[in-house]
Amino acid sequence: MGEKMKHLMPANYPANGGWGKTRHLMPFMQSAQNKGEFVMLVSGEKDHNCIYNYLNSTIILPNTFDEIWMGNTKIEVPKPGEKASFDETNTFTARFEDVAVAFRILWDNAGKDVKAYLYNDGFQYNPSREAFHLVHNEALRLTLRHPDNGTARIAMWWKVQEGIKSDADFQKFRQNVLKAQVKVEEENGIVDISVLTPSGKLGVKSDLLNNKRLEYYNPNPLPANFLFNVDGVEIGQPILEKYKQ
Repeated sequence: MGEKMKHLMPANYPANGGWGKTRHLMPFMQSAQNKGEFVMLVSGEKDHNCIYNYLNSTIILPNTFDEIWMGNTKIEVPKPGEKASFDETNTFTARFEDVAVAFRILWDNAGKDVKAYLYNDGFQYNPSREAFHLVHNEALRLTLRHPDNGTARIAMWWKVQEGIKSDADFQKFRQNVLKAQVKVEEENGIVDISVLTPSGKLGVKSDLLNNKRLEYYNPNPLPANFLFNVDGVEIGQPILEKYKQ
């Protein structure tokens, strides 16, 4: 991609600047996770390497779903070169075998009338170095374009659940996401965002002016002195105990 778009390279870009490689910005991030779901807030600015005035928030997905929904509407997977818009719920759900996934945009700075889209760019991953073949190598993407001032701010609720054995199970999963109560408060750069999940309150509170993480809301709060904790079980401290003098 870098070679194909060299005409967009900024002036005085260094010869060894890695134009053809993936760019990773360093935005402010804060998240709260409860097992198979989390709320994440991301806030960042474009840098001098960005070729456009705006940033996109993008999620890459495998094009292998058995069914996909925008809000309460079941849709077909867009054909290559086509796209499908999010609706007023700002919620995408999908099912593959017995697994359901959901992405719900809780807050963003893209503007009231700007919606995210599900794109099918016709992309297929064919490894050139690794000696293996992928059966499911086609991809989709969810993309929200942020404003032309170069600032991107977004908070999302991601949820995944296994054991979805029937249409009724999937319907329940979708409605739990769609009907969940969302709280968003923003004042003087302080953003307080949470969603009331079936397990309890999940969310974060951030100071975006000073890039500080103020609060974590979790149905099962972590201990103050945790090191590496999985599903309420402290794993890190016991591992390090044997290395203490």
